Amino acid sequence: MTSTKTTNKAGQRTTTAAAATRLREWTAAGTAIRVDRARSLITGVKVLGAESANGRRYTPEALRQAVALYEGAAVNVDHIDTARRSYRDRIGRLQNARLDADGVYADLRINPKHPLAEQLLWDAEHCPRNVGLSHDAEGRTRIDQGLVIVEAITKVRGVDLVAEPATTHGLFEDAAALADPPRGATADDEPPADDADDDRTDAKGKSNDADAAIDDVDKLADEDFALVLPGGVKIGRRTFPLHKRRFPIHTPAAVARSLAAIERNKQLSAAHRDEAVRNARAAAARFRITTQEDRSMKIEDVTLEQLKEARPDLVAQLQAAGDLQTELARLKEERDRLAAELAEARRRRQVAEGLAAAGLTEDRVPESLRGALYAADDAQRPKLIADLKALLAPRTPVESARAGAALPAQFEDRIKLWN
Repeated sequence: MTSTKTTNKAGQRTTTAAAATRLREWTAAGTAIRVDRARSLITGVKVLGAESANGRRYTPEALRQAVALYEGAAVNVDHIDTARRSYRDRIGRLQNARLDADGVYADLRINPKHPLAEQLLWDAEHCPRNVGLSHDAEGRTRIDQGLVIVEAITKVRGVDLVAEPATTHGLFEDAAALADPPRGATADDEPPADDADDDRTDAKGKSNDADAAIDDVDKLADEDFALVLPGGVKIGRRTFPLHKRRFPIHTPAAVARSLAAIERNKQLSAAHRDEAVRNARAAAARFRITTQEDRSMKIEDVTLEQLKEARPDLVAQLQAAGDLQTELARLKEERDRLAAELAEARRRRQVAEGLAAAGLTEDRVPESLRGALYAADDAQRPKLIADLKALLAPRTPVESARAGAALPAQFEDRIKLWN
């Protein structure tokens, strides 16, 4: 596609596409939807809005000119990426297309005998967020300050009913039908558009799934998917809408992708996720694929015999490490014993030196007081030795005033003679 750059009235550069651009949009429905079961008619369906959730803006002139293209347009079930549609896909047509203030509206007349007719009518009446209407068209676009401006719709390929709970934001709106999906979207949340890269193609568009037996996953049977969401209608071996079928598991590469996609998915219910994981792992077993869970052995389930058989070298290392720990513990105990003996010898030496400095010997110190000296710290020990020295010093009585005088009869008087 070629493009030309122009300057708008504000002096800003814009880019105008010179070739047709593929457009796929879902749009939100209006509040005037009515279901006429007697006529198999859903009125007030919004086909296209002025601004889409896909980041495109349609000019008023583009909307006005597009009305005629939607009049009588066929409505099918699900987008497909081929030019030919199956007769079983056709569910109705649009009629009474008209332009309103916020977009193009129409009435949808459906075939009451179609297998999905009753489901569509029920959803429109009770749960309109379950279904979306998407146009598949070509148009002329330009880029203005990063926004895609659709200047004209030149061809309507078709209008399709699609449903995808992971990306449905409202009745008749689907972000999964983008021709240019946002980067970072996962394959399990949004099916890739025709011109978008998915995980089956490389940057050059070549298949990197060498063992893929079927390129179009829409052709696969239900059993080739890890999960088929409830609420669809099974026709033959496929459930419609086709987007209810999630996580292909028809090839080893598809199984590997789907296992990763299920792990990333945060929108599935716990029951649906468990079902998808169970079916994907069963497919992995059929293809003899080793999954991450198979590679992760729970340590609490491992016996010593299994470990010896699988990793004798690891067992030897563990045993050597255990012997080393035992020896280390023994050496620590020996160190602590020697340290205690050294501290005791140091205290005895300090006590002996203190007593010698005070003119005392250990044999003169009562055993009970000797224990107190050993237990005292360095600051208390000198004071204790000084007290012992005073206690053990010899004492002589003071001579009375008269030599040879008899001792007083009273004990208190005798004490006074020692002053």
